[in-house]
Amino acid sequence: MTYNIRTLQLGSSWFPEHSGGLERYYFDLIQHLINQNIQSRGLVIGTNAVEKNTNNQVSAFSQKNLPLLQRLYNARIATKKLINEFNPDLVCVHFALYGFPAADLLSRQALVVHFHGPWAQETAVENGNNRSAIKYYIEKTVYRKANRLIVLSEAFKEILIKDYRIPVDKIYVVPGAIDTEKFNITLGKVEARQKLGWPTDRPILFVVRRLSRRMGLENLGIRNLLCMAPDFPGDVHVPKSQ
Repeated sequence: MTYNIRTLQLGSSWFPEHSGGLERYYFDLIQHLINQNIQSRGLVIGTNAVEKNTNNQVSAFSQKNLPLLQRLYNARIATKKLINEFNPDLVCVHFALYGFPAADLLSRQALVVHFHGPWAQETAVENGNNRSAIKYYIEKTVYRKANRLIVLSEAFKEILIKDYRIPVDKIYVVPGAIDTEKFNITLGKVEARQKLGWPTDRPILFVVRRLSRRMGLENLGIRNLLCMAPDFPGDVHVPKSQ
């Protein structure tokens, strides 16, 4: 097969070994790039099984349990080696932390950053403190070296513009997508509720999010629910976080 383009995809952790929105996004992207006639190589945090399970398409540059400085050093070495050997037409960074150690190398490449969210701000919300200056500096350094940035929403676009001072003409909104064949649900509402064991006599608000502070689910209060549905009975069930 003749490929139109070669890309290096620098990610975070490998999805089957660590769950998360970024990881899932990266995992599916890697699977589908080849269908677009794009040859890709990936670097992630993970075990030796990553390379075996992806037929050498994705490699683990470090294991998750190593100290941060060791992971950063490994990221730089692996990125430099793959740039020299693979000679990518385009480098894509999905997590600023692991792009930062090789920032000087990436500045010489055609660079796209996938902005999955404000890392420093999200950390501050989780920990209940001020934004981490170091994390913000790492993010800003990588984002400003990018030729283009891809975001999932207009809200993330505004964050890049206002908080990181990224020029608007560098930012492209590419909304998330699903596999319509895999999620082609034909059940009606009543039948689906019965199958799930859910009540059929009240409104149900279903949120597919991680139960962590930064998701802001605590902002979805009873008052909001009552405004949406005046006859809402008032009992709310929140499953335990996994």
